[in-house]
Amino acid sequence: MMIKDNSAGLAFLKMHGAGNDFVVIDSRGRRSVVTAGLAQAVGDRHRGVGFDQLAEIVDSDSADYALQFWNSDGSRAGACGNASRCVADVMMKALGRDRVAFTTERGLLRALRLADGRVSVNMGAPQRDWREVPLSRAVDPMHLPLTGDPVAVGMGNPHCVFFVPDAEAVDVAGLGPALERDPLFPQCTNVEFASVIGPDHLRMRVWERGAGITLACGSGTCATVVAAHLRGLTARKVMVQADGGTLEVDWREDGVWLTGPVAHQFDGVLTPEFLASTMTAPIFATLGCRLNAYETEAMKELAAAAGLESAVVVNTCAVTAEAVRKAKQEIRRLARENPGAAIIVTGCAAQTEPETFAAMPEVTRIVGNTEKMQAQTWAALRAPDLIGTTERVQVNDIMSVRETAGHLIDGFGRHRAYVQIQNGCDHRCTFCIIPFGRGNSRSVPAGVVVEQIKRLVGKGFNEVVLTGVDLTSWGADLPAKPRLGDLVMRILRLVPDLARLRISSIDSIEADEALMGAIATEQRLMPHLHLSLQAGDDMILKRMKRRHLRDDAIRFCEEARRLRPDMVFGADIIAGFPDRD
Repeated sequence: MMIKDNSAGLAFLKMHGAGNDFVVIDSRGRRSVVTAGLAQAVGDRHRGVGFDQLAEIVDSDSADYALQFWNSDGSRAGACGNASRCVADVMMKALGRDRVAFTTERGLLRALRLADGRVSVNMGAPQRDWREVPLSRAVDPMHLPLTGDPVAVGMGNPHCVFFVPDAEAVDVAGLGPALERDPLFPQCTNVEFASVIGPDHLRMRVWERGAGITLACGSGTCATVVAAHLRGLTARKVMVQADGGTLEVDWREDGVWLTGPVAHQFDGVLTPEFLASTMTAPIFATLGCRLNAYETEAMKELAAAAGLESAVVVNTCAVTAEAVRKAKQEIRRLARENPGAAIIVTGCAAQTEPETFAAMPEVTRIVGNTEKMQAQTWAALRAPDLIGTTERVQVNDIMSVRETAGHLIDGFGRHRAYVQIQNGCDHRCTFCIIPFGRGNSRSVPAGVVVEQIKRLVGKGFNEVVLTGVDLTSWGADLPAKPRLGDLVMRILRLVPDLARLRISSIDSIEADEALMGAIATEQRLMPHLHLSLQAGDDMILKRMKRRHLRDDAIRFCEEARRLRPDMVFGADIIAGFPDRD
């Protein structure tokens, strides 16, 4: 029996093992279809189908198939013993065999059908070290510092097992939520309450993380027997009576075997209308400069046009080591807050340190600074499958890029819009990593810039800010080598309805004659300049490989103030440069 879609929507099976119920979706041979939003919607027992866990079958290069699991709240589960048995039953029937091998986050697992029709799965070795469970600090997993002296065991999911005189008398609904989120468990935990009936018989009730009270729990049943044997309460082979039925656990040398019945309840189809209601718009997080903020707006439009859903996009900064640290911190926070969403990392830190982010388990894809502004990149990232057949790291040589496209966006903010006129930098200041994240200087042609500003003014924006990495290098790579001042004058001449034009950070030593003339004569050019000074000591400036000295900066400010008495300045200054007093 296979799970086949039809033109009406997405097919699924509804199954259960000892009352622990599941929706099973087959995504082999195509992109993965399950997202956090889909899992939450299908898991809703009132408006969806309802389940304890959702099991998605996907392709595997090393086994018959692979499984990934979702809880009904949309979070991911690392293991699910009863769902593994249910899917194994389906796959063994489909393949005409009594044994299958499959992969999960636990690695390669095996399942088989017994002569009485029950299905057994090897759940692997229990995780008994505090770091493997995992726990948030070094404590004895056999005696946790919690009321009731529970045991911590990992079985792909963390478990907190309490041994009580009477499991029937435990207020699982009252105790479960707080214990699930106890700070001792950084990934939250399943909670089991068990009483010993005999050396080979336990009564167990369970609260599952991300699902609540369930009638049974396969990994929880395994964890409970492991904990009971380690405490000297039972043998290694035990019958466990859950609320929904009886399961058998046998802790052998090759792993913990879970055995029990499986039941196929019904087949169903999720309609296109239902599927459309589960999609969520991507979340964008921006770190760093105004250019990054501008590019995030452009990426939002590219992602929307591609139909990307259920993803988090982090646009990083690499200007300092602290910026990279904050990017990693932000990625981890967003991954925790958006379980199941694909995490896409881009920006300067992704460009300069792709291996750093590739090493983070939270990260799904790493996209370079050039690739992030290309429509085909977002088409390849389109949900629901964000890995597909493309490489996880998509970062090419930024130095090979020769042009910057003018990305047309509707601006952001109510009255002020940002227009990128340039990207990259040809200079190699000793403190700066930006050229390696942005590449060499590339200019947007003047005609493209003017047309975009006309478009923004037509949409009601009163002010436009020109942005880039090294604004005063604009035009050096264009025919006739125009200067920034030429572009400013052209904008003001050809867009007479633009009320205010503002320039972001500039390198004062490269200010051209036309720019100084615009400062003197054009009242629509705002009297504010942000200067890339970095230091005020000539020796430090030379060691930085800056192109100006202290007196050059002073002369520029004096001249700009003479031409425009109301001119005000901002500046970047680096503190703590080596050899600085």
